[in-house]
Amino acid sequence: MRGFGLLFAGLGAGALVLVTHVDASHTSGSPWVAYVVGIGFVIAGLLMFCKAEDDRIVLDGAAHVARIIRRGLWRRSMTEVPFAKIQDVALEVTTMSNVSNNTGNRLTWRPVFVCENNRRVPWTPMSTSDRTSQARAVAAARAIGGWNALPVEGSPALAQAARAVNMGCLYVFCAVFFGILLLIMGVQVAPLATWVPTPATVVASGVGVVQRSKGATYQPTVSYRYTVGGTPYISNRVSVITESASEKWAQSVVDRYPQGASVTAWYDPKHPGNAIIDHHMARIPFIMMGIALAVVLLVVYAAKRTQAQMQSALAGGDVPVVPAR
Repeated sequence: MRGFGLLFAGLGAGALVLVTHVDASHTSGSPWVAYVVGIGFVIAGLLMFCKAEDDRIVLDGAAHVARIIRRGLWRRSMTEVPFAKIQDVALEVTTMSNVSNNTGNRLTWRPVFVCENNRRVPWTPMSTSDRTSQARAVAAARAIGGWNALPVEGSPALAQAARAVNMGCLYVFCAVFFGILLLIMGVQVAPLATWVPTPATVVASGVGVVQRSKGATYQPTVSYRYTVGGTPYISNRVSVITESASEKWAQSVVDRYPQGASVTAWYDPKHPGNAIIDHHMARIPFIMMGIALAVVLLVVYAAKRTQAQMQSALAGGDVPVVPAR
């Protein structure tokens, strides 16, 4: 859980870093969407990291006591269960119906101590779809404590119920994530499809220095003159998104627009004072889309692998399985 929290916080921080490297005064639209998404991911990641707890099970053979120790960042708790009150150790299964689609049921598991009067003491408050590792832990505990009161059954029947892992939430997350990225991309690159070309003349060009906390970066600065409906305008906006990088890159852009050169400018028909001369998509939206695609593919691969492991583990009835109450 802490790993996922760090991943979410890292994605949010990365998005904020990308946004802060864009000169907002020279972009079309407001970057508030990117700020909201980035801050939301950072907050969610930090909450996941801070609220995560480590569960540790200690079977003390000398004291004949099982201890469930939970440790978080700010608190620690311990539950003791005497061996004499434990009848067996089993996997507690919860079946969650997929009401949104017809892909079957989703099963989650957690180990529990089955005590007298059918009372259960769960090892952890959370259930997961990783049956394989949970079953190994239950089998090891049963071997150490010598518990075997419950029959080893139920897994083959549950295998028929678990036809598929619920991938709906994952697909919704991917759709929302890519939708937000496409929205940001569309807001930034809309001028490429809607602005009108007109002849322009370069008045001045050079390389500007952008001072940042981690050092200086360089951006091309080009001033050009154009006329719309008989009204003259001067603009110094080069592209849809104002980027800054190495001095060599900035100089290569400036070299394409020497002073006095005749170029084509694209202006906003609603606001003719807004114009660009580099009619190409910037690199930042593609970088964000590539990072998002890599993360989504990694998550999908992990989910599919977990699904395969669960289906394989369900075929073998190696530990007792009890339904959740």
